[in-house]
Amino acid sequence: MEARNQAENLVYSTRKTLKDFGDKVDGATRDNIERAAKELEEVAKTDDLAIRAKSTALQEAAYKLSEAAYQTAQQQYAGAEQRERGPALRVAARARARKRKSSRKQTTKSSTSNVHTGERGAAAAGGRRQQR
Repeated sequence: MEARNQAENLVYSTRKTLKDFGDKVDGATRDNIERAAKELEEVAKTDDLAIRAKSTALQEAAYKLSEAAYQTAQQQYAGAEQRERGPALRVAARARARKRKSSRKQTTKSSTSNVHTGERGAAAAGGRRQQR
């Protein structure tokens, strides 16, 4: 009895997925899935061993459909996330660019000012200046 209920649920969910995402797979795959679903429905009134064998066949046939549904969901999620985070990411990227530009200016400024420090700069740094 449990195998029969599982088979009926599998047929129902596979057909619903086929209806929703059938356009994402080729016609041969759709036909193969529908054929496997019909075979499982016919066998659902017999013994558990036959039901399990046909259930496995339907699951294998519907594998490509599941992949297509998953990829579609991932693309939709990525698109929605990009739309939500897009402006914030651009603002953050601009802030990082300004910070890098600012730090480069400070590095350039400090390196040019150290060139002409002379004795006082060397003593302040704790080092000795060699005499020639």
